[in-house]
Amino acid sequence: MYRTAVTIIIFLITVLLFPTFVVIGSTDRSENIQKNFSDIEQHWSKDTVREAATKGYIDGYEDGNFHPDKVVTRAEFIKMLVLALKLDIQQGTAHAWYSPFSNAAVRASIHQWSDFTSGDWNSPITREEMARLAVRATEKENNTDPRKWMYIATKTGLITGLDYRGDLGQDDSTSRAQAVTIIERVLKVRNHEELQVDKHAVAQSEVYWHKTNMFTMWQNFISAGKGGFDPENFDVSKLTVETSDGVYKGEITGIYIIDMADPNDPFLPIIPYSIDDLYWTAGADRVQFPVREFNDSYLVYYTQTLDYNKDPENLGTPYYSSNGSIQLSLSGIGELNQVVNEIGNCCNTDHEQYERIVTHGSLEALQNINLKLDPDFDGRVGEGLNTKKIVRVPMKIIPKNIKEWSYFIVDASVSKRSSMPYSSRIYYKPISAQELYTSTKRIELK
Repeated sequence: MYRTAVTIIIFLITVLLFPTFVVIGSTDRSENIQKNFSDIEQHWSKDTVREAATKGYIDGYEDGNFHPDKVVTRAEFIKMLVLALKLDIQQGTAHAWYSPFSNAAVRASIHQWSDFTSGDWNSPITREEMARLAVRATEKENNTDPRKWMYIATKTGLITGLDYRGDLGQDDSTSRAQAVTIIERVLKVRNHEELQVDKHAVAQSEVYWHKTNMFTMWQNFISAGKGGFDPENFDVSKLTVETSDGVYKGEITGIYIIDMADPNDPFLPIIPYSIDDLYWTAGADRVQFPVREFNDSYLVYYTQTLDYNKDPENLGTPYYSSNGSIQLSLSGIGELNQVVNEIGNCCNTDHEQYERIVTHGSLEALQNINLKLDPDFDGRVGEGLNTKKIVRVPMKIIPKNIKEWSYFIVDASVSKRSSMPYSSRIYYKPISAQELYTSTKRIELK
């Protein structure tokens, strides 16, 4: 009788002090969590958060809400990721609540103690830090380049852009809803499911990684082949042009490949000119082909900086371009152009150049893009440049019908008067010996 009375008293005290405490099974708990997350009913992450709650690796706050837009810390994200992956969590004597989870992530090779170079575990996790953890959680990646994690993550669909142009926001903090979304993608990849890839985010991340997106944009029409069209083989240091005589040093800071058929191309807004004022020309003929009409093409736009240019102009000797401009050239040859190239009688007029580049898919023909400062000018290129009615801009046009078996060369050069230009071979992709013709017999610069 006494024991029964004591039991009843303890039960009543418990109910009075902790009125919301209810003992429920795992299934009932997930349903209870979903019902209490009233703040996600109209949120874009509603279904994803409910899925995560069902799996049991997230919980809400005391007010019964999830707070999907609240910033998540490094410690909080790693805890959710470790719980979602069901990693072995070993309780120790550490005082920090997150230590068992961070230790589990390290043991699973998802995190390294040297990863966070600033802040602490309570700092908001950035999208780039989240991408690194997500990639390591889905594949064995020995990457040591800190700027490459976003590229790997976007290529597999783990990370998508923040807007329709694929903005990465790599330094932005991460919300709880975004964190759960990434973790759900990690689980899908580990389950061998294929994710949707944001092509604009991939292009943005490749530029962030090594200053160009040509491997992302051109992988469809330039195959791997001998030498490989592989972003891993791209050496960023070759973007610097430094002459051996100590006169000149400059750098190409970006090579942007823009799809003329895509109005949402992420790099279209960086062009500082109106497309309507740009005209394609070849050789010294007239300025007559509007760039806006080349929708089935890629526009190549490049930026550069100058470190120094010590031209001895007053000596009357060969010297580097006084304006310090680096010229980017792209070369390649298609099968239909082999005979024309060997006999060397191609392209005396713009129309012949146009036919060779656009119809046959060759990159061997000379070409430039000029900005019309005088909309009524219709003369020859030299006249327009001398009278300042046109100005040459750092761009090229590449047709999409370039043949897969073309070789591909990218050079950066600084012109010298009365001599050949000094060049830096940025990229060289051969195919096979029988496809290397006269114009391709170039010495690889060391």
